[in-house]
Amino acid sequence: MNLDNINTKIYILKTFIASIFTLLIYFKILNIKVKKVEQIIMIGYVAIISIICFFIKYGSNSYIGTIFLIFLLSLITANTFKKKIGSTVVFLIISYGINYIFFFISMVTVYILNKVILIRSDLINMIIMGEIELIIFLFFTKIKRLKNGFSFISNKFIYTELFDLMILNGSLIIIFCSLVFSINNVIASGNIFICFIIFSFIIIEIISKSIQLYYKQKLLIQEVNKSKIDLKNKQEEIQKLESENLNSNKKIHSLVHKQKALEYKVDKLLKNEQNDANNEIKKDLEKISNDLFQNNNTVELNKTGIREIDDILEYMQYECQKNNIEFNLLINGNIFQMVNNFISKKELEILLADHIKDAIIAINHSNNINRSILVKIGYFEDCYSIYIYDSGIEFSEDIIEKLGKVPVTTYKEEGGSGIGFMNTFEILNKTKGSLIIKKIGQPCADNYTKIIIIKFDGKNEFKYI
Repeated sequence: MNLDNINTKIYILKTFIASIFTLLIYFKILNIKVKKVEQIIMIGYVAIISIICFFIKYGSNSYIGTIFLIFLLSLITANTFKKKIGSTVVFLIISYGINYIFFFISMVTVYILNKVILIRSDLINMIIMGEIELIIFLFFTKIKRLKNGFSFISNKFIYTELFDLMILNGSLIIIFCSLVFSINNVIASGNIFICFIIFSFIIIEIISKSIQLYYKQKLLIQEVNKSKIDLKNKQEEIQKLESENLNSNKKIHSLVHKQKALEYKVDKLLKNEQNDANNEIKKDLEKISNDLFQNNNTVELNKTGIREIDDILEYMQYECQKNNIEFNLLINGNIFQMVNNFISKKELEILLADHIKDAIIAINHSNNINRSILVKIGYFEDCYSIYIYDSGIEFSEDIIEKLGKVPVTTYKEEGGSGIGFMNTFEILNKTKGSLIIKKIGQPCADNYTKIIIIKFDGKNEFKYI
């Protein structure tokens, strides 16, 4: 069968079948769903293009006819399905190359069939070739990995310009071989015949390897995504545990001061109780704490009028006395006004206990002969404030940088936890208060070294001066 001498009807039918199968392969590899209306429109376009290509082919040659066929198919496909003309041309060339592999197989099958049963009608031969090509195409669509088309094409990690170029080149070589092959007798074109088979296998192998690589990459991406999700879940779990641990430490930290204040109050009540039932307990406690109270000339503190605050201050006075530290208290204004409008009683307790305790630790780590703390509570400098003066060591720059960000302390052995300043910043954020840490000077016999100032001024600032 000499394909160069087929009549007009056969050529138009061949072009029509080739175009239809090219579009079917194009839709399949890109997984495009075509509506019935679009199918009818495309069939009409293909019929017109087949006739146009016939006149172009016989007006010039097969090469020009094939170029116009691909160009016209690309034009109507891009316009109908709203695709970019460039990518449409590339994928239609690839589809046309695959189609020619199917066409070649069907042609060889009919050629062998003609050797057994001679069929003289070219029209019948062309119809049989079309049916065989349809069977091959249906088999092609049933391949499991091609169920959703060439998935690797839509994957940016897999389908790069390199794959694009390899498949496109392979398809062009197949088309070129088919054009050369079409103008010569099958037997006379042995070299072209061999090249056609070789390049057909090359493009099939490229597509096969691309699909395998896609699935491997897909599994790898799934593993990476799963690892990311697991890592995120672990990080969230760790953050949750850290948050729970921090909240637990805060609760324990605030309760420790209350516990000690209550222990001190019970101790004081037992000392003042005169009934016989408590005499033995009183004697035992006196034996244990005799050294602590033998020089107890406690100064009576001014009262805020709020029992919980007065208890904390009295307990802190007791702690200072144990550490041989002078404790002074100055109250100015109505503290009820302060706790009703700016800060709760519980929060005021926490601030006083935390910072007086820190001041005691700072003094114990200082060589200053002046061991004293002054606490001022109330209305100072046009706003309600807390001032805590001490004669202990100053804060290091490293500690200042971390204050309020993470629990930080340099005195764990003395009971420091770093939670105190975490509590302070949390309370200040809530109350819109400001924290000022002011250096006064080097330790000396008649002065304080620093002041912790907490102002309820609505500015929510932090200063270190």
